[in-house]
Amino acid sequence: MSKISLKFIKSTIKVFLGSVGATLLTLGSVESASVPCYSIVDLGTLPGYDSSVSTKLNQLGQVVGYSFREKDWHFRSFLWENGVIKDIGTLGGDQSIAWDINNSGKVVGLSYTGKLDPDGNSLFHAFIQNKNAGMIDITPYVKDTTRSEAINDENQVIVSQGNQALVFKNGIESNLCFSLSRECFAYDINNSGLIVGYSEVTLRQICRLVDKNTTACFDITARRAHLWDNGNIKNLGTIGDSTDELNWSQAVAINDHGQIVGDAKNKCVVWNKDGTITDLGASSSDCVAKGINNKGWVVGSLSTNTPNQETRAFLWRKNQGVQNLNNLIRPNSGWVLNSANSINDAGYITGDGTVNGKNRAFLLIPNHYSK
Repeated sequence: MSKISLKFIKSTIKVFLGSVGATLLTLGSVESASVPCYSIVDLGTLPGYDSSVSTKLNQLGQVVGYSFREKDWHFRSFLWENGVIKDIGTLGGDQSIAWDINNSGKVVGLSYTGKLDPDGNSLFHAFIQNKNAGMIDITPYVKDTTRSEAINDENQVIVSQGNQALVFKNGIESNLCFSLSRECFAYDINNSGLIVGYSEVTLRQICRLVDKNTTACFDITARRAHLWDNGNIKNLGTIGDSTDELNWSQAVAINDHGQIVGDAKNKCVVWNKDGTITDLGASSSDCVAKGINNKGWVVGSLSTNTPNQETRAFLWRKNQGVQNLNNLIRPNSGWVLNSANSINDAGYITGDGTVNGKNRAFLLIPNHYSK
């Protein structure tokens, strides 16, 4: 992974929001033709900002994410709880993003430090924040950029630095990657310390004759979903042709039962404990599973099969299949739900969408479920 820049973050935000058009994709049956399954809460924005994105939800219903201004893509992390959105600050700079929150209310993410990196760019670092200690720089000794990706209830924190993935516990740092020269990234960690993400792996080697005395060899590599289990690294594989270097896979989330979701060959998938991979069955050209709760319910986003390639939020349950969350809220609400990013065991879902043309983080509260 190359150095993460402000330009990269801005690009990520734009992709993350998806299109704001109103065309809906039919993903599955509607649970009720007259009664919505979810009430929707607009999480609002911080003062001085016009848009927001939520990234993670814990079991207590606390939500984290960031507000931003569309005109200059200036962003600021927030914590939402009990109907109130709060600015959680920075490490000395003027911008921050919150990526995850555990059930103790500890938040992790990235923040600008007010300093410059060796190349003269604004430096951002991984942080952990709680009400008592405030925001703390996890990597104060690092001159390059870092960012926190996830935290579990044991306070183990996943950190990205360059093209490497690290895990911090009790101040001790461990590198998860098996090669410093290969890209490696971790997205999530469960309460047993199991970690998921992806690594760059070698598929084959090609050798060519440069001249009559010299042969040059190079590796053909691909991104593959990986599981880290107490020092052991497992390649989770992909669907389709495993020899195709363009057939990438990545594991994005893991629950406390060890169920893993992500995407492979642009399809939303579940990696089963027996080593098999299940396609969730979304009829889409591009699908990303972003969260899974301990009931095995999956949320994410997928692209519509339209020329504009709009994105829509979905919920998957074993007995219901993939369902468009836009069909499970009150009709004519003004909302278009673009992405569902996290789900807790009570069935609360958070993500981002648009309401009356404005980009907003949302929280879906379940009214009832069909069996």
